[in-house]
Amino acid sequence: GENRWEQFQIQIDATDEKILCPPFYKAPKGSVVTGPASAESMGINGTWLIDGRDKSNLALADGSDGDAMPGVSDLGMPGDRYKICLHVAGKWRAVTWSKVNDIAEAELPITPSLPAKYYVAAAWNDWGFEEMTPDPSTPGLWTFEVTFQRSVTSFQIVRNKDWCQALFPTTPNAPSGSEVVGPEDREDQLYWKIEGRLHQTFKIEFRRSVEDTEDRRSVTWHQI
Repeated sequence: GENRWEQFQIQIDATDEKILCPPFYKAPKGSVVTGPASAESMGINGTWLIDGRDKSNLALADGSDGDAMPGVSDLGMPGDRYKICLHVAGKWRAVTWSKVNDIAEAELPITPSLPAKYYVAAAWNDWGFEEMTPDPSTPGLWTFEVTFQRSVTSFQIVRNKDWCQALFPTTPNAPSGSEVVGPEDREDQLYWKIEGRLHQTFKIEFRRSVEDTEDRRSVTWHQI
């Protein structure tokens, strides 16, 4: 997808009561497989990560360059396909994956992914999810209007209601136009801050454009 990374677990017999996952978060290929167990008991603490991003250009919220992130050897672009394999030999189990380069495999039918939805999670909604509206006249633009019930408020943006796909600034209390990080795991202390007066209405604009290796994101707002 447009993030150039995917996290996953494996479901047996299409039931949440039989989940396979690694013993830690964002595990690389070849990691030990645990389970099957219920999704409730597994949670999201054990996932595999296929990471197609270029680590040389990957800037993280903590200022690191991504060298230690698992999966960065699987360089890929939006639209590239990977084959995931579960290997079982007696009690031994492992999950691996590889990029699909074979033409015959690459032409196999695939279920198209749904367009991403973006949500505002904010102090005014108790950090729940309120959907942003895509602008039909401007691809890559989502907007949200908020009327102040207090003089200061803060927010992040979340893709597909998934806190593993949060977008946030690099500093706390960031102003309009600040640098955007993500989609990545949520950072509790990093958010945008809007200051205004009671009953003023502001329009938040989120823009995202993914072209080749460039993922351009911006968050701005203005009073309306």
